[in-house]
Amino acid sequence: MNLLVRLSPLVLGLVFNFSLFSVEFQKIETQAMTDSYQLEKKGNFKASINSLMSLYLMRPTEYFLNLRLGWLYYQSQKYKNALYHYSLAQKSEKSSINAVLGMSYSHEQLGEIDESIAVLLNFNSQNPFNLELNIRLASLFLGISQYTSALAVYEQILRFYPENTSILVKKAVVLSKLKKIKNSKEVFYKILQIDPSNTTALKYMNTDRSLAFNRNN
Repeated sequence: MNLLVRLSPLVLGLVFNFSLFSVEFQKIETQAMTDSYQLEKKGNFKASINSLMSLYLMRPTEYFLNLRLGWLYYQSQKYKNALYHYSLAQKSEKSSINAVLGMSYSHEQLGEIDESIAVLLNFNSQNPFNLELNIRLASLFLGISQYTSALAVYEQILRFYPENTSILVKKAVVLSKLKKIKNSKEVFYKILQIDPSNTTALKYMNTDRSLAFNRNN
């Protein structure tokens, strides 16, 4: 008991000093973030990044800080740096769709399409369905002419959003690229049932004879 009494001032002193440090750090953090955003608005990404470096050295694994640095490096076209910080952010918050998308876009800019796709597939397998991620994934498959894979993603999206005409249009176009004209026609017909004035569906129906059909059938 006497030992605890003797230690109490020391313990209290440590707690007090830690509290002062926390308050001071919050002030530094707030000012650094404010400076960073102001510099970004001016298009000075390098200075915006530099304003955050002191924070990063103190908290190198902090989620939001790495997410912000990833964004700023990406805007600076320094994609390897962007990928590094997005990866750190994702390690801190494994369910972060923003970090995963940042990694995917960075890989793409580096010409690493397979890695860009792999990041999304890995996240998709471990997390609930995300619309933005799946649209991105399908877009990457289309970019490398993997139409069957893109179609599978669109069908997955439509299980959650069966009347999303934007996705239905994409599905119909992919079906036509796969020479599945009858299936493509059926999807375009469904689109026009949902939205009779859908310009994309009308354009395809009117310009591609192979898709023309009697809507009264």
